[in-house]
Amino acid sequence: MLQPTGFLRVHQSYLVNTRYIRSIKKEQELELQNKTIVPVSRMKLAAVRKALLGA
Repeated sequence: MLQPTGFLRVHQSYLVNTRYIRSIKKEQELELQNKTIVPVSRMKLAAVRKALLGA
């Protein structure tokens, strides 16, 4: 899920640069450094959390 280039597919429509992720909001959203809110799909949520939190 986490690519060597530093990008992470969080949703069918969204590819996010992990260096710009500020926080995980609510259950299925990421906040970027520029305050943009990006949805995380239910199918990718566990993999995204694992990649970002190492859990």
